[in-house]
Amino acid sequence: MSIRKEIIALMFLLAVMAALSGCMNYSFGDLTYNDSEKKLVFEVNNNADEETITTIQITVFSLDDFRQKEYKQCVGTFNLKPGLNEYSFPVVLEKGNYKMYLYVLKDKTRKSAEIRDLTI
Repeated sequence: MSIRKEIIALMFLLAVMAALSGCMNYSFGDLTYNDSEKKLVFEVNNNADEETITTIQITVFSLDDFRQKEYKQCVGTFNLKPGLNEYSFPVVLEKGNYKMYLYVLKDKTRKSAEIRDLTI
């Protein structure tokens, strides 16, 4: 490949990265289980400059006998302030391994999704 083509490809890649860098307004921070209070505590980071009302959905799957089985679905509407926000859902989890599917929804559109493992 010639130097000119390499420079054009690099410029294109940088332009795409710059265009996509602002797309992720929401991300998840820590996810823990508070056994004494029986609640799932999670952090959501709002990278936007203003408060926004979003729906948070966490679907909990138990991992037993090499199978993944839906255990509980928690959904709530939250007013996210700019920066890090901490919330919780009441849920009883027994000792074991779980897979958490975390979603931020705004206007019925998924804005962020993550999958996390949790061991209790």
